Amino acid sequence: MPYLIVAIMALFGLGFVGLLFVMARRGRPYQHDATTGTTRLRHGVLLRAFAVFAFFGAELVLCVWLLVNPPPTARLAALPILGGVVLGLVGILLILEAYRFAVAVSPTGVDCRSPWKSRLVVPWGDVASVEFSRANLWFLLRFSSGGSFRVSALVPGVGHFLQGCETRLPPEKMRYAKPGYAWVGRKWPFRSGD
Repeated sequence: MPYLIVAIMALFGLGFVGLLFVMARRGRPYQHDATTGTTRLRHGVLLRAFAVFAFFGAELVLCVWLLVNPPPTARLAALPILGGVVLGLVGILLILEAYRFAVAVSPTGVDCRSPWKSRLVVPWGDVASVEFSRANLWFLLRFSSGGSFRVSALVPGVGHFLQGCETRLPPEKMRYAKPGYAWVGRKWPFRSGD
């Protein structure tokens, strides 16, 4: 059993270092291309690092604990192993969200990428509204096709996302996003009568 635990620790250690390398290569979460006018947003380095540490850190702690304090029976070993599986699944979901989310605002439309939905490229004319959810702290893009996409208010550069929406959408499509402006510290750009 100790050899198995050491092998698992080595595997998680290599995966941990690999994801840290990927995280470092990704660079800044907010990028603006002045030639095309496209702004691309991703989750920040803090969430990406937390996702990596949450997944690999929890698994490594459980492996070290089993190595240092082995359970007396196989039946008692099942509980920490089950806990490790549950933490692993939650960690994988968090890693998927942290690394696979992206939204790009361009002069032609919005390019939405999520690990939970297929990629959506929506022209500005098909954006029905932008709303803000105080409970979830996200901006919700609703599309005339019936689909939607969420952009967390915690994503670095979310003000640039809102600026892209402001310049391309009329005020009536933005009115339900107004509460989120105060939350992200951005001034409401439209007149009060709009």
